[in-house]
Amino acid sequence: MKVRKFGKLNTKIQMLKYSKLIHRRGLMMGVEDLIFHFGPIFIGIIFVIVISTILVTLIKSITQWNKDNHSPKLKVQGKMVAKRTTVQGGEEHRAYSDYFVTFEVESGDRMEMKVNDTEYGMLVEGNYGELAFHGSRYLSFIRTDKNIGSIIETSCPLNNCKLVSGKEKSS
Repeated sequence: MKVRKFGKLNTKIQMLKYSKLIHRRGLMMGVEDLIFHFGPIFIGIIFVIVISTILVTLIKSITQWNKDNHSPKLKVQGKMVAKRTTVQGGEEHRAYSDYFVTFEVESGDRMEMKVNDTEYGMLVEGNYGELAFHGSRYLSFIRTDKNIGSIIETSCPLNNCKLVSGKEKSS
């Protein structure tokens, strides 16, 4: 009878040694082993994705800034055709609004430009005028009434807006 007990114990020891051998060779892994093997790999992949996204955004911003700086300042006749806003934040955080205006120029092309809140409030859909821009940057829009020929300047530095009649501009 004692031999049998040692036989069963001997069998259990052999099974334990065999299972350790399998674990060492990576043939059989438990859930804990999977977490410790693939967890760092998963975290590394997420890290690479986040850093790549930041770098791509930064490179695109620098490229657009450089392109705008090397573009000429242009003035073209056009029509203000649409306005829109986007709001970010709110509820528990402060809300931020971005203002966009779409212009249709003489050639028929449309350009959407980001403007500040004062300019956004001064521009009205359907107005004709002279659009000044530098690359993708909005500079000003001088409204002209097609019937009368008067000029209304909507570029308001420091909220100092002036209405100018006729074709003359005061400084």
